[in-house]
Amino acid sequence: MSNVYRRIMAAVALAALLAVIPGVQAGGPPRIRVAVTVPYMAYIVKAIGGPYVEVDSIIPPGADPHTYSPPASMVARLDSYDLIVMSGPRHMKAEDVILSWRGRGLLRHPLILYYENYTSCGLELLAFKGHVNPHGYWWGPRSVAVISSCIGRALAEADPSHADWYMARARLYSSEALGLAGSLRGLRVAAYSPIVQYFINETGASLVYVASPSPGSEPDPRVISEVTRLYEEGRIDAFVATSVDVMFSRSASAVVKDLQSRGVPAIVLPIGEPGVDILTTLSESVGILSSLKAPRPAARGRPLSCGWGVAVASFALGAAVVGAWARRAY
Repeated sequence: MSNVYRRIMAAVALAALLAVIPGVQAGGPPRIRVAVTVPYMAYIVKAIGGPYVEVDSIIPPGADPHTYSPPASMVARLDSYDLIVMSGPRHMKAEDVILSWRGRGLLRHPLILYYENYTSCGLELLAFKGHVNPHGYWWGPRSVAVISSCIGRALAEADPSHADWYMARARLYSSEALGLAGSLRGLRVAAYSPIVQYFINETGASLVYVASPSPGSEPDPRVISEVTRLYEEGRIDAFVATSVDVMFSRSASAVVKDLQSRGVPAIVLPIGEPGVDILTTLSESVGILSSLKAPRPAARGRPLSCGWGVAVASFALGAAVVGAWARRAY
């Protein structure tokens, strides 16, 4: 099923759903206030809550999400929210501070969603180099479905008068996310950082090599030679970085360009692109990588031909058009 068709059907289903849910009115003042520590979670909250939620980000624009610590003066503000949606485990200082405030009884009003809530709903955390990988599970299709279900339940608990709305929207969001699961089976990739691990694993692709130990850290100095060797030996189909890698690592763009010059299909996926809904990001990323699943010539180590480059550019343009339509639909 094409991404365009899937999004059209989702929009039709949503329209039909809104027509039969009693008491749902578009517009009107926000009913509950939600704060998020990971800005990308805001897209899920807004998609499920619609006109009944007001969403704020705890991390200021431009701040490092891993090191930012909210000041003590923020306690009263946070206690005024109905729900705080966080991630975890233990990779953001702001979340550690918020949990500390709750443990000391300073945050009494808001419900707080943390990774334990998601795992109790079915989220499966993956290991990377012997440790739990806390980065990017909100970009795995199955994980997104679990998180959206948890958020739907939490919104329903915080605002029972619109529980039917939240649960119905959560089911629809989850269904569209699950439609992308397993869609890249057979694809083998190397990656710049482990932030794509959940996306790669849950779309059915294989993650063969990771260049850096965490988002924002510098890659293995042998990354160019190692990825080129893996490609020439036929062990990977592509190298991927993400918009997040480009934002937080000064080497990501240079690595991608260097690999491209050596004939390796190296791509920056729009995962983490600011202002883009998570489902749009996942759909576009799946579409871009799906073009690499077609049989390729046996010869390796040559520069990309003009025809191949035009095909990828055309596909990326098409994905961007689909993404723009989808953002209007949501």
